[in-house]
Amino acid sequence: MRKSFLFISLAAVMAAPVASARSLSPSEALDRATAEAVMPVSRSGGSPELIMTLGSDEAPAIYVFNRSGKGYMILSADDVAAPVIGYSDNGRLDPDNLPENLRFWLELNKEQILRASAEGHAPYSRAAIPDHEPIGPLMTTMWNQEGPYNDLCPMIGSARTVTGCVATAMAEVMKYHNWPDKGAEDAMISYQWHNGTSVVTLSEDFSNYEFQWDLMIDDYRDSHTKEQANAVAKLMQACGYSVSMNYGTSASGSFGAKVGGALVNYFKYDAGLHNEPREMYSSAAWDNMIYENLKTCGPVLWWGSGSVGHCFVCDGYRGDGFYHFNWGWGGLSDGYYLLDALNPGSTGVGGGTGGFNNGQGVLLGVKPAGNDSPAKRRYTFYASQGITETFVSGSLLSMFGTFSNLSPYMVNATFKFRIFAEVNGEEKYLTSCTASIPSAGTEFYPPYYESMIECNIPESLEDGTYHIYPAVEFDGEEHVFASAPGYPDYVIYTREGGVNKAELHQTASLEVENLCANVNNLIYNGKRFRVTGTAKFVGGVGDTERYIGVRLLSPSGEIIAYSTELNIKFSDEGCDFDFVSAGFNIAPGEYTLALQLGFETIATCPVTITDEIPEGEYQITAVEVVSAVDPQNLKFNITVKGISGLIDEYMTVKISRSITPLNTDRRVPVFVTGGQTAVISYTVSLPSYMVLPGQQHIVRAERQSGTSTVGKTASAYFILGDTSGIDGIGADTEVPAEYFNLQGMPVSGENLAPGIYIRRQGPEVTKILVK
Repeated sequence: MRKSFLFISLAAVMAAPVASARSLSPSEALDRATAEAVMPVSRSGGSPELIMTLGSDEAPAIYVFNRSGKGYMILSADDVAAPVIGYSDNGRLDPDNLPENLRFWLELNKEQILRASAEGHAPYSRAAIPDHEPIGPLMTTMWNQEGPYNDLCPMIGSARTVTGCVATAMAEVMKYHNWPDKGAEDAMISYQWHNGTSVVTLSEDFSNYEFQWDLMIDDYRDSHTKEQANAVAKLMQACGYSVSMNYGTSASGSFGAKVGGALVNYFKYDAGLHNEPREMYSSAAWDNMIYENLKTCGPVLWWGSGSVGHCFVCDGYRGDGFYHFNWGWGGLSDGYYLLDALNPGSTGVGGGTGGFNNGQGVLLGVKPAGNDSPAKRRYTFYASQGITETFVSGSLLSMFGTFSNLSPYMVNATFKFRIFAEVNGEEKYLTSCTASIPSAGTEFYPPYYESMIECNIPESLEDGTYHIYPAVEFDGEEHVFASAPGYPDYVIYTREGGVNKAELHQTASLEVENLCANVNNLIYNGKRFRVTGTAKFVGGVGDTERYIGVRLLSPSGEIIAYSTELNIKFSDEGCDFDFVSAGFNIAPGEYTLALQLGFETIATCPVTITDEIPEGEYQITAVEVVSAVDPQNLKFNITVKGISGLIDEYMTVKISRSITPLNTDRRVPVFVTGGQTAVISYTVSLPSYMVLPGQQHIVRAERQSGTSTVGKTASAYFILGDTSGIDGIGADTEVPAEYFNLQGMPVSGENLAPGIYIRRQGPEVTKILVK
């Protein structure tokens, strides 16, 4: 069955963790954000106003603040994500009137943060994706979907329909280029539209129509002339008709993937433009691709799908990973946003936690056609998860998957199987055979997809082993469906003595070594348990992520209980993972714990489930100061030793100034079993009243029962640095200088080894770099 996803516009952010991140209060989120150099978050002149919380009271994900002067900031409510997710220097946000495209973006980030937090990912740390020089914002328009933009959109009864986010985004990109000078020679557009009661033909001839770019103004919210209104309305009509807009009075929808074809066919844009799906690229590659397009071509038209579809424009870069987005909502909420709120270095191909990208895609290479315009169009045929299944029945070979046309163009295609012989480990092309699909016809529109392709393999094929790729053929060329790294992209087909067999080709295998539950594979009935191991992407390059299910198998190998779905990163070198999984409620006994990818078991270990749960006891044995330079980014390692039973609770970490009674308390999760020693990495941002650079502080970890401290505590002293910058060592002044390492411990100032140190000289405290 041929299917599609419709993008509808409404009018009116992982490395294997060793410590869990935690939720933040609004005040903590603000304190944490002050360390971000990309934006001023000063509280002087009035406190920011919390206007919106995404998530729940128990598990907040995002806080939205309007700033005391002007502008707003969107902050993470959990330190699993970047402190600042988005911001603007201007305007204010109204929770009751958010642009739908921004609401989608916030929901996308919320789901990423909640999922990563629930899976126990480590706190965020700035990843090593190279920064870029600032660009733009490139566009100056602040256009919307209603009047006057929709003045030429069709009516439903007495109500005017809206332009749709696809048309508005497309129009703003065209206005940036002020192109075309006039429509293509053959730009007669006509299509059937259902207005709710009947089918209506919408048609308009834009052939050689001269667009009045000089009459189009950036902002129509204030006064404008009739001529100015008509100029932009005509452009919006042209954009909507060219993508066969499904008009409605509150929502108008089309496919973002169709914009490129319309630009080339009707509006004389460069034929080298191309659509790219998010899930094909790593975060670093995606970041670089977006930036290079801004630098060399201009704005990027962007789409994604949540509960509804969305289309908007990325048109600038400020630094530190923040890109400028124009949401197509009259300038409302336009601002700087991260492409991914989570650790970019921890998100494999697909981006986000578990490749959570909500059907995101972009149109790249948009620019006016010129004399150097490439004659050849670029096509993208894509199987999002590769070939998911294959079956053989006699000579009939079937492949299943999501075989999509993500090109900007419709093609009159014939589906094919490209057959290669396997000779001494190498492929040799033999032939192609025509395949059939459940849908009738050969017109393959973007972004439609086929779910099954099948073909009778020629009887003339001799006994042997073959590689068979799904493909489409048109204009005398065959195009293979690409797959994201790590997914099967062809079928290994064998024929021997009249018997045909087929199996999926795994470009790389996913393997887990040293799978273990708790310490000794003992699981307490009804209690959470720790799952550890090493995930390897064998035969792959770099890393990839997969959702892996934790299952309990009977002695016969049948699934009898389900636990958590874990997002695990696999790398060619191996990634250690450490997650806490939901418990089982089942009769005590001997079982097998399994990790499964879909229906495939990739790792097992024997486990014992018992009802006998001894009282949990543990000791806090040590606190190590990892870094005490930045008060907004203090890092500690806390070592705990499980004595008996299962401990699944919180300990208290107190930070105090030694010269005053001021202190701050934090609750830190502890999960450890008897016989296990765990090192809990803890990062904290000190409130401003606690910050006293150059003075001694103490960090203490303790187990509490009610208001009483239980058992042994552990503590460490440190000298708090500041964030005034890194200096080279200069000449001594009259006051002797004292030197401390990043753990706050005093060191000799003579013959310092290369590295970063804290220098205190009288009242002045600075960081120094010794080379």
